Amino acid sequence: MTRKYKLGIKLLMVALGAILILSSFVGCAEERTIVFAELGWDTAGTHAHVASFIVEHGYGYPTELIPTDTVPGMVGIQQGSLDVYME
Repeated sequence: MTRKYKLGIKLLMVALGAILILSSFVGCAEERTIVFAELGWDTAGTHAHVASFIVEHGYGYPTELIPTDTVPGMVGIQQGSLDVYME
């Protein structure tokens, strides 16, 4: 596989993941802040920022990015203090 092809597949996967996550917000009557886990490594942080931007500017929901690590992020998802964990 060429380098361009691999990059294209990665971008497609990110876009599909964002669409799947964002489709769960369609039709929500309650407008509350959607809290994203902002993980410490570059790819996860980039995914969280892109998805947050899309939700905020495309769907009109307020968003918040919370810096976290892997284990505290998973606990936050389980307890409901975080809504989206992008990795």
